[in-house]
Amino acid sequence: MSNYTKTTNFTTKDGLTSGNPLKVIKGSYFDTEFDNIATAITSKYDTGNLASEAQAQAGTNNTTLMTPLRTENWSATWAAENGGIVANLQALADPGADSFLVWDNSATDAVAMALLAESALAIDATPALAVNISALTNEFTVASAIAGADLLLFDNGAGGVNTKIAYQDFGIPVVDDTTQTPLSGVDLTFANRWYSCSNAAAITAVIPANASVAFPIGTVLYFYQVAAGQITVSVTSDTLRAPNGAKTSQQYSVVCATKVAATTWVISGDASA
Repeated sequence: MSNYTKTTNFTTKDGLTSGNPLKVIKGSYFDTEFDNIATAITSKYDTGNLASEAQAQAGTNNTTLMTPLRTENWSATWAAENGGIVANLQALADPGADSFLVWDNSATDAVAMALLAESALAIDATPALAVNISALTNEFTVASAIAGADLLLFDNGAGGVNTKIAYQDFGIPVVDDTTQTPLSGVDLTFANRWYSCSNAAAITAVIPANASVAFPIGTVLYFYQVAAGQITVSVTSDTLRAPNGAKTSQQYSVVCATKVAATTWVISGDASA
């Protein structure tokens, strides 16, 4: 936007004596000045170029100007339309520590939640959230909406191997099994399960060695003979204590394998040799 610059010095002409030809003001002088004024005026914004409230809120007109008040009102409106989080973020102070950005339902504000040392949570530079379950000493309350089949995966620090933590709100999970090997592909998620085996022919459930799958001591595996196929429980290389045998005695019998030591399992229930 250009500014008006005067070309002719009329004051100087006023100081000249009468009859001096330089005292004469020609029409071209006025044309030059008016042209300069016209150029300056046409390059300026006028009141029609100021954005209205609606234009400021719409934010789609690139040829209008917004006054400071319009800008402030638009910013406040935009922040309000976005849940107020803009103003809340602006009001947040740096906590000076690792933290989560969360909503505080009681105040409907965005707040920074600090990570306490006893929570065993850490944010690294990647960034990523690491949960070290070996340091967890406190009990945590879970919501009732979590289903019994849900699993949480945590890195237990063993070379990036995830540990599966299952949530069960009542009893133990029941698995309907019609395969010939109820524990095929077994891992730690097979622990503390009821296996309803409906095979017509006899089947064998092989418990892997502790060196292969280290079930925690106290793990229980229930085997329910639903159909005619008898169930035999065996181990790969660990010790199996079965004073009355390790097979279901008849249809609808249940035998239970309980891990009582690192490499020892005990059979109980309606078992036969």
